[in-house]
Amino acid sequence: MQDNPIRLNVDDMPMSPSPLNTRPCLFQPSTLFDSETFERVRSAVSSPLDKTTMETEEEVETEDEDGDEQEQGLADVLTQTRATEIERLSQSIVNDRPSHTGEFADVLIQLLDDIPENPIPTMMESDNANTAMATRRSHPPIDQTGFVDDHDRPYADYGHLDGQTIAQECAFDLQPSSNQQPIRLNTKSFAITSWTHVSKDAVLTEIKRRFGIENIQYICIGEEMSELNHQQHVHVQIILKEKVNLKTRFLDSITQTSCNYQVTQNDLAWNEYIKKGGNYLEFNEFKSTKQRGRKQ
Repeated sequence: MQDNPIRLNVDDMPMSPSPLNTRPCLFQPSTLFDSETFERVRSAVSSPLDKTTMETEEEVETEDEDGDEQEQGLADVLTQTRATEIERLSQSIVNDRPSHTGEFADVLIQLLDDIPENPIPTMMESDNANTAMATRRSHPPIDQTGFVDDHDRPYADYGHLDGQTIAQECAFDLQPSSNQQPIRLNTKSFAITSWTHVSKDAVLTEIKRRFGIENIQYICIGEEMSELNHQQHVHVQIILKEKVNLKTRFLDSITQTSCNYQVTQNDLAWNEYIKKGGNYLEFNEFKSTKQRGRKQ
């Protein structure tokens, strides 16, 4: 028996159109339910979201405010602690400092925004070159580690000795001269002493007038009161940039005495000796004619 397959032509099958509208459409409010119901549903959905958003913003603002208050509180505590520590350290320096470190203590106090009774001048200038004021750096040096510059070399070499020991070991001639005859000075380094009551400022002015500040590398002048006869000693150190040839006792007129112009050849030791007394002034920075700065 032979099977005869049945072929169906689906294209020719009759079909009734659907009664439903198959086109896409958007539902508008009030099409599925009335507008009042729509608003009630929307409010029920939106309110928790709005509340959550507001709570989150309030939490962030609260955290920011708490953070700002904590930072401000910490800053206030640190400021108060620093002020208290500065006051304590300043009073400790003033009350407990040893006499030979007075200038060093003054510098520390000045760095702590306190005002010492005798502040160390740092840099003084004048429009008139011939009346330029003196400068003075801290002594002993604040930084005593690493490279020692020229200005601090005298302290590095002789700072551990007192003035009398320096004078003895270096054979200083601190006696006044009785010779009023002219002397010849062919040098750029002078170590001079004189028994005089003339102020160190007056001597400084005369030295600058004599040599001109253009040729002056360094000047140090100190006043020392003798414990034996209570007379004032004025010690002078002059270092010039260029050598001069003098045939005159150039400080005798201002000091009104016969100065000793040949105290020593050791400019390092002489510089430290003058500074030991504490009552001195400087002009520019010390540079030895013998040695230069080196590592400590």
